[in-house]
Amino acid sequence: MSYLEVTKFEQASVLTSASRIYTILDDPELQTFKEKMLDQIMFRAGETPLSLRADLDETQRKRSGDLLAQYLMERVNRQDLEALCDGQLRLQDLAITAQVERLIERCSKGEITSEAFAMPPERLLAMANE
Repeated sequence: MSYLEVTKFEQASVLTSASRIYTILDDPELQTFKEKMLDQIMFRAGETPLSLRADLDETQRKRSGDLLAQYLMERVNRQDLEALCDGQLRLQDLAITAQVERLIERCSKGEITSEAFAMPPERLLAMANE
């Protein structure tokens, strides 16, 4: 048996997404941490942080955060993801700003309704590029 070491952001992302269905996993501190990291990533990219987007209601904001976190974990390697969280990289450096914005826009329009962790990775990546 082997173990995979994950970053705190990855742990927070997976657990908060899963807590939408399995409420026993709900942890407000992890949710706050994930939201803070995503807001910082968006701010450093010159985009409006999810917590400040008036075009998203609370459900859309959570869904957008879950999708964005899942997209980053699927699209970006662990080292670059850690650098994004630490502020050493921006979305522009990875050339994924447009894809991130597209996912959030699709959430705001109600085009994406399934939970991120239940979506096949290929579908999520394809949706960001459509």
